[in-house]
Amino acid sequence: MANRKLSAGSRSTRGKVKTNQSTTRRKASTTRRTGSAPSSRVRNFILPFLLSVCIMICLGALGFLGYQTVTASDFFNVSSVEVTGAERASSADLRRIVEMQTEKSGVWNADLPLIKERLEKVQFVRSAAVSRVLPNGIRIHVFERVPQAVVQTTQGKMLVDADGSIIAPAREKEAALPFAITGWNEVKSESAGKENFERVK
Repeated sequence: MANRKLSAGSRSTRGKVKTNQSTTRRKASTTRRTGSAPSSRVRNFILPFLLSVCIMICLGALGFLGYQTVTASDFFNVSSVEVTGAERASSADLRRIVEMQTEKSGVWNADLPLIKERLEKVQFVRSAAVSRVLPNGIRIHVFERVPQAVVQTTQGKMLVDADGSIIAPAREKEAALPFAITGWNEVKSESAGKENFERVK
């Protein structure tokens, strides 16, 4: 009787051990599957993302090289410069400035602000508007300083505008201007500028 009880107890114990081992294996298997799932999702996300980035970089590089090649071609070389608004300013000088500034860049890459700055240093030019006329033209419209009087300076007779700013030397045909001013204050200061402005006004 005692032996039967021991045998039954042993079988019961072995059954419990097998059950525990089976449960442990199932938990371990579940843990492995659970742990591998996130890493698989990460790989599935990262690889396509990196591939997309590489493709975008390559396309961008090809696009940039293509842009540089096209804009630097002879197709955009300046062949015409249209000048309007110039009556006293030299149209030839204005065209020459544009041609010098666009000789290497062409129309597409022309530095319009720099061209505008250079044009506004020409005598009689108060301001200038510069625009592209694709594929091979540049358009300039100038707003000139209008002489208001002739003034006598140490450098001779000069034309001045309504602001009292000296524009250029006076020529003989400018004698028809309203009046001539002597005693012009040639000191470069704010007070001298105000004084000259009041005299012209």
